[in-house]
Amino acid sequence: MIIGLCNGILIAGIRVSPILATLGMMTLLKGINILITGGSAIANYPQWVLWLNHAQWFGIPLPMWLFAVVAAGLWVLLEKSPLGRAIMLIGSNERATHYSGINTRRVLMWVYVISALLCAVAAFLMMSKLNSAKASYGESYLLVSILAAVLGGVNPDGGSGRIVGMVLALFLLQIIESGFNILGISPYLTMALWGVLLLLLYPGARHAGTGESRVNDPSSGAKTG
Repeated sequence: MIIGLCNGILIAGIRVSPILATLGMMTLLKGINILITGGSAIANYPQWVLWLNHAQWFGIPLPMWLFAVVAAGLWVLLEKSPLGRAIMLIGSNERATHYSGINTRRVLMWVYVISALLCAVAAFLMMSKLNSAKASYGESYLLVSILAAVLGGVNPDGGSGRIVGMVLALFLLQIIESGFNILGISPYLTMALWGVLLLLLYPGARHAGTGESRVNDPSSGAKTG
């Protein structure tokens, strides 16, 4: 959460470009990690950490339950809360949202703090699954996460998108990747396919987003603390 707060200060407070701030922070943390560990993996965690990956509830793995809880929580946040409404408004037009009385800096701070918290949860699950941690772990998921967002109907320019669409996109991508693994297709070829899909889907997602009626128009008067 501290990292998310730092990103929020850089982006909302100092007005650094979001892509530069987040990539810069990622590079900084990766460099510190490699400096401390020498680039080697940290392994052999306690049994309670490994239990998280192997535990089941009603025959369903615990990580799936956590995924469902997080997805449901984000759906409530974005669809039913003033904060979620403000996030959508900022995505549509940040300046107009600010003039409508919403504290855009505070909202952006919350966005990056929540994002950091979710990253921590994902990292902990990966540690539990692999029984190790390394600076390079998770890099392959960067492209997949962007692809899932675009495939799920999120407008890359902001202002529209649904959690349900992203969940369905994640399931679809996982099914495709599992099928490729069964067929013995190289994971590098799979990554190349994700890149091609992203290039094909990105322009359409932008066009669809700009063509939508602006339901989240700041003139609606929605406000948040």
